[in-house]
Amino acid sequence: MGDPSEKIRWFQEVILPCQGLVRGRLRRILPQHVDLDDILAEVLTRAYAVDDWRQIRNGLAFMHRIARNLLVDQARRDAIISFDYMADLEDLGRTVNYDGMLNARDELRRLEKLVQKLPTQQKRAFILRRVEGYSIADVAAEMGLSVSTVENHLSRALAHVARGTMDSEDHDVEQPSTRQNAAPGDRGRSRASGRPA
Repeated sequence: MGDPSEKIRWFQEVILPCQGLVRGRLRRILPQHVDLDDILAEVLTRAYAVDDWRQIRNGLAFMHRIARNLLVDQARRDAIISFDYMADLEDLGRTVNYDGMLNARDELRRLEKLVQKLPTQQKRAFILRRVEGYSIADVAAEMGLSVSTVENHLSRALAHVARGTMDSEDHDVEQPSTRQNAAPGDRGRSRASGRPA
């Protein structure tokens, strides 16, 4: 059946980074009475449940397709659909490629910034493995390190990139204004933690 950690890693690297973009797209097309979080949760569930996950490289296009199919199925069940809503669903299917190209470019820029912040050894191991396609043994030989050291560098680099991706996704989706919510004298600090908001 395979190593479950591979599927989890795929889900974290290919699917989860697209969650904010899909949420934004759905927010624009869904009627207000539809629970966006329920739809997004179902999209993520269906994405994770797919059997041929190794074949999926474009997470955004895949999630858009799942969302479209889910919403079409739901609309069929409801049987009362506005033509504008159906047109929006069709538009979701047609614009995936254009949106995907723009979003992929933005994601690549974010990834480049995250990789540039890595310590030298982690950055080199990450680039050799993920960009150049070296095997872990080849990365170890190229860098003159043991395989376990390279694995350690890669796991730390991947954790940094995953955290950075999730952080940037959180900032893209919700950007609360601390100025409006802060009391005078708070200076942008969270009342609960005392840390910057």
